[in-house]
Amino acid sequence: MTTTGARGGTALRRQPAVFARHLEHCVDVLRQHLVCHADLEAFVVNWRVGQEKPYADFAVRKTCVDFEHLLEWSKRHKDPSAQ
Repeated sequence: MTTTGARGGTALRRQPAVFARHLEHCVDVLRQHLVCHADLEAFVVNWRVGQEKPYADFAVRKTCVDFEHLLEWSKRHKDPSAQ
């Protein structure tokens, strides 16, 4: 996490209580994202003759977000007054 920037981030280093609140906020935003965007794809398991339990099939292909495209889009659409 950065502690410098347009919002006077250097103050975060000088004020531990402010830094703690900022860190708590950032962690909570990540938590909310994980909860709201959980992976709901089926988890595939296969049975094998002679095995007591099924085993996970980790060869399942997933479709991920094109992160580079997302970064480029965010650069093109950012607030020009933001630093």
